[in-house]
Amino acid sequence: MYQINQLGVKIIMTSFAIVFYAFLLHSQVSREISVEVSDGTLFGTLYVADTLHPTPVVLVIGGSGPVDRNMSPDNSYQMLADSLVAHGISVLATDKRTAGKSKQHISGLENTRFDDFVNDAAAWTQQLLDNPNFSKVYLMGHSQGSLIAILVAQKIKNVTGVISVAGAGQRIQHILRKQLYDPPINKMLLESFVEPIIDSMEHGVVTDSVHVMIKSIFRPELQPFWMSWMAYNPADEISKLDIPCLIINGDADFQVDTTEAEKLYLADTSNLLKVIPHMNHMMKYSSTNNKAQCIKESYNRPELPIMSELVMELIKFIRKE
Repeated sequence: MYQINQLGVKIIMTSFAIVFYAFLLHSQVSREISVEVSDGTLFGTLYVADTLHPTPVVLVIGGSGPVDRNMSPDNSYQMLADSLVAHGISVLATDKRTAGKSKQHISGLENTRFDDFVNDAAAWTQQLLDNPNFSKVYLMGHSQGSLIAILVAQKIKNVTGVISVAGAGQRIQHILRKQLYDPPINKMLLESFVEPIIDSMEHGVVTDSVHVMIKSIFRPELQPFWMSWMAYNPADEISKLDIPCLIINGDADFQVDTTEAEKLYLADTSNLLKVIPHMNHMMKYSSTNNKAQCIKESYNRPELPIMSELVMELIKFIRKE
């Protein structure tokens, strides 16, 4: 009789565990959502950590270029969403207006300006703030998205906090110089072509004659966008915020190095600064910040996980505020 009862207890406990984990899985959902903006519709994936109770939510604002909601092909944003949801934090990851499904539903992309990205992120932010399923709204800007998150937090009240990951601390023309002149031999090759164009853009003038070596970056139709971005100094802008900010950079990031994070931090030392060893711009492990080696070992590698230290820093910040 004792053996039968013991077996019965095991069956009951096993059944309870199955039901419990099924309940957890049922309470965590992801679905595509959209938001209307002045020139079309934007799309993204909302990962809800708990459908039964309000949770904090993080809007992930992507970096420069045609970045989709997953950050393909590295899939870093999708990995980040999965990691945060597992810790009870919801996530919204979106296709930028220049990428994914959003690109198909936005008109006049050739006239995109930096403030369009700010307005897009503001629309998503307001949608999250209006959703009773979320207790707090955080903006996490990656790379270019860092400045966008800062500007949105200035415009929209009730954002709980801003997280900058690999964000610049100075105007974009200075970052362009750093990136274009790496390795140093590039400065000898490109400086005479690059500097006149940057100088003209700083004075609001479009240069029609662009050397073929830099045309993909500075062709005339792109210069108004660069000028609209140059208008902002990230360090000045973050100093205007009165909400908590977490500033994160990896010391293996050759695209945006740790001095940029330091500039953001020095603009307001009440914020938090975290430098993660061996994290690169893709938010993944790299043994070095050497450009060629870093790209070779950890770029375009969707099988590589994002850095667990990054996830832990985000969780600590969100749970503290």
